[in-house]
Amino acid sequence: MTEIILWSLLAFFSAFGIVEFIRFLYADWCCTENNSHIVIFADDYENNIEIAVRNVLLSTDAKELVVIIDNPSADDLEIYEKLSKKYSYIKLMETEEYIEFIKNREC
Repeated sequence: MTEIILWSLLAFFSAFGIVEFIRFLYADWCCTENNSHIVIFADDYENNIEIAVRNVLLSTDAKELVVIIDNPSADDLEIYEKLSKKYSYIKLMETEEYIEFIKNREC
């Protein structure tokens, strides 16, 4: 009788483990297919933002680069426009926009 109970528990946990593994693989595949992005808080870089953005672009394979800046100056906007023309996957956002962006993500 004890042997039947132990085999039943083993079968249950094996089935549970297989289901969880499949769920993990599915969630990982769905979330990393198009949703990977890198975030830079541009307020910390001030004069070196162009260098920081180019370094991130060279060092990662993310599908999207989000640059967060609050109250950008005219010089900052000019730099971002130049970079976004060259690299189509750069997005410029303010902090509130980024919070909404994260809330609306699927994963």
